[in-house]
Amino acid sequence: MIVLEWGVAAVAFVLGVRAVLTPVRFEEGPLPGRDRMLVALYEASRAAFWFSLAGLFAGFALVEDPDSFRVFAVVPILLAGMRMLAAARLARR
Repeated sequence: MIVLEWGVAAVAFVLGVRAVLTPVRFEEGPLPGRDRMLVALYEASRAAFWFSLAGLFAGFALVEDPDSFRVFAVVPILLAGMRMLAAARLARR
């Protein structure tokens, strides 16, 4: 099982690097300050989600008692929620 966890962690890490290097593109031109803040929140939470997921699976592979590490599963869930809220606010504009 450790190989599977390291594999998932590696894929999530690569997706996190990809999320950092490829920003979201908007064709509307310059955005107002509030929308720029929402776009920055969306992009940051997207990259942080993948990195936290990679850290979660790497932690599962490293610790001897994975049951005590499960509380960290909340972090990717919260980051996904932040991303969803930022996307919903951007969709309204």
